[in-house]
Amino acid sequence: MASPPHVNKHLKPLFQLVVNNFLVLVVAPVTAIVFLRKAAQLGPEEILSRLHGLRQAHALLAVFLPLALATLYLMSRPRSVYLVDYACCRPNSNCRVSIGSSVENVRFSPYLDDGGVDFMTRMHERSGLGDQTYLHPSFHYIPPRCCLSDARDEAEQVIFAAVDDLFAKTGISPGAIDILVTNCSGFNPTPSLADIVVNKYKLRADIRSVHVSGMGCSAGVISLEVVRNLLQAAPRGARALMVSTEGTSIINYAGRNRGMLLPHALFRMGAAAVLLSTSKSMARFRLMHIVRTLTAAHDRAYLCISMKEDDEGETGAYLSKDLVPVAGEALKANIMAIGSLVLPRSEKLLFAISFVARKLLQPAGEDAGLVPDRMMMAAAQKDEEPSDPQVQKIAPADPAAGGEPAGNPAELSTTEIKKKKKKKKVLIQVPDSDVKRVLSYKEETIDTEVPDLWVRRDPELAANLGIMWANLAMLKELTKGRMLEEQRNYREQLKTKGRVTYELEVDEDDPRFKDEPTTSAGAGRRRYRPGVMKKQDGHTRKLN
Repeated sequence: MASPPHVNKHLKPLFQLVVNNFLVLVVAPVTAIVFLRKAAQLGPEEILSRLHGLRQAHALLAVFLPLALATLYLMSRPRSVYLVDYACCRPNSNCRVSIGSSVENVRFSPYLDDGGVDFMTRMHERSGLGDQTYLHPSFHYIPPRCCLSDARDEAEQVIFAAVDDLFAKTGISPGAIDILVTNCSGFNPTPSLADIVVNKYKLRADIRSVHVSGMGCSAGVISLEVVRNLLQAAPRGARALMVSTEGTSIINYAGRNRGMLLPHALFRMGAAAVLLSTSKSMARFRLMHIVRTLTAAHDRAYLCISMKEDDEGETGAYLSKDLVPVAGEALKANIMAIGSLVLPRSEKLLFAISFVARKLLQPAGEDAGLVPDRMMMAAAQKDEEPSDPQVQKIAPADPAAGGEPAGNPAELSTTEIKKKKKKKKVLIQVPDSDVKRVLSYKEETIDTEVPDLWVRRDPELAANLGIMWANLAMLKELTKGRMLEEQRNYREQLKTKGRVTYELEVDEDDPRFKDEPTTSAGAGRRRYRPGVMKKQDGHTRKLN
């Protein structure tokens, strides 16, 4: 029987108050009660006699040691970093591009066929971009004529607009800046963007400047971490300017690869400038935590966004289909890391209780995770096969020709030894729980509407959230085809064989797959075909 709502309404605040202030409400009173009880047992005379028996060195140490430890802690603690103010760039009105204009440019593009035009039209309409986005004038031509000077002009335009606005809002002169950090992933000219800012505003000669490049969507967080570390090492009261931008030259792609066409429906002009300091005066926010999860060790995450050439030699930014799951995994890891830092003790305790309860009450055979990666093992292994033409099989040397025998394992590399292992193809059955999850997949749409309450409180944050949700919805649309194709494959296998399997190439002597059926037909093996029976004499007969 559930407790009344008004009871829960009062119990939860009480629980949070007790757990979050456990030291003040529980430990301190219990400690005071223990001391008072001990003092009552000893009596006033006994306490005074023991105090008179203490040596002066002990009394001095009891007073000096806590003060010394407190002073040492305060001196070794890193300085707090504060955000003074920030400014976002608003490009000139001649750079404005509406969705209709973007779609029209796509239809007249000489590089795209009918399928590419339909794809880009659909992506622009579902991207969540409005009619108030901006592109450099070089992209307004058909076809675009983006070059190095245009990319540099775009970077200067957005960076200078954001920095000018920031200096005007804070009233701080450029000569008061001690640290400068800029970041841009796709456009990295020489001189660097940091040097461009120094030259434009004639910053001091002793300024510490750093430029961060090639770090993708995490460049802003990395730059913020660099600024924090430099400010904590600089003299107290130092000021740092951080400028974050992304050049749209990365979307200037003249090919037909859809993964490389997609950035054109995602990226637009923009920049932000942030002023940070270790001085609390004029500060709006205090920087509490910086959490960053590095996923470059995993191949899926490493290659989900990359600059490369297509089959025709055209260069562009490639977005793989793994981008959505990789982004979800990184977001989950970041939430778990930041949650332990910002959640109050009461929420941590409730999470621990619910986690233990789920583990104890969950049935042994139930798997609460997503569809395992083993469903894609066959495709993944196929992708991992070496395609380098320089990696060739080693033929046995002819001893008569003066060559060394090829069977000497001391002179074989690890790759060469693996090539000599015999392979076999086995059929792995997909578990029923995974089959049910794939078959139960339904097309879902992400609601890109931002609540009105968020819009009223912080319009800029609400606009950014709306764009982010729209981009996630578009990327999810791209991965939907894979799941639907998997569903069709599963249904076809269930209809013909009654089970779902996938083919996997393994070593012939691998003990893990000793009992698995192989796909290679041995002597006398009959091929299974629905509705067909094979006779002993080799002829076939239809059953229906």
